[in-house]
Amino acid sequence: MAKKLTKKRVITIIISTVVLIAAVLVVMTWTRFTPAGSALRFFWARNNYYYIYNHHNGDIATVNGDLIARYEVEYPTYRDSLMSAAFERAAKKAKLPQEQTDQNLDRIKLYIEKDKDADKVTQRIIREKVIGQKVDELGMTVSLQEAYNKMTETKAIYDETWKDKDIKQLSDKEQQTDIWFTKYFIEELGLYPDEYWETVFAEDCRVQMTEAKLKDYFISGLTEQLPSDEADAEFEKYVDGLVDNADVIMLNS
Repeated sequence: MAKKLTKKRVITIIISTVVLIAAVLVVMTWTRFTPAGSALRFFWARNNYYYIYNHHNGDIATVNGDLIARYEVEYPTYRDSLMSAAFERAAKKAKLPQEQTDQNLDRIKLYIEKDKDADKVTQRIIREKVIGQKVDELGMTVSLQEAYNKMTETKAIYDETWKDKDIKQLSDKEQQTDIWFTKYFIEELGLYPDEYWETVFAEDCRVQMTEAKLKDYFISGLTEQLPSDEADAEFEKYVDGLVDNADVIMLNS
């Protein structure tokens, strides 16, 4: 037989609910700002990483015969969505002034806007594929070793001040925040540091270096020397032409 809800029982339920909510808030705060909490966040993020990788499979397009995997389009959106949370944690840890924190968060939000639209991300991946194919055709392919060397140079800068005690000794709050941000961003991604540098960051290096090689090739072939902004605009037109002439086939979902 169901118990009658007496006034005392109602009060007990209300108090229990308030205590439960308070406990959840404490755990959430603890999870966000303590080393043990960071471990829990990392475990959760890693599960998310594997889920996205394994469940967003399949191909969405071909570019001159080269496949674009669904993961290549959907992962950037997930990755960039973690930037704001990582920066907020970094700014708090470094005690960055609120005004600077807000300014940086505004810049991050503007940056991640471009990856919210799947069609725009797809177009960007197509552009990268076409540039890579042209560089291969010209015999200027960026080797894995070149990308790894670039990654190693950047990683070495962070390695000098990667430990928490070394970061705290830095007098520049912006520099402190930058390093904390990188650490937290890697953690939010659910990756180990070396895993991040050797996969995500090394691939970013390869993409950037590939475009830089094609740009240098194009600008060196111009009949007249142009101001940098005009040369950049001409290069973008050149790449747009490559994309327009590419054989792009969108596959069924």
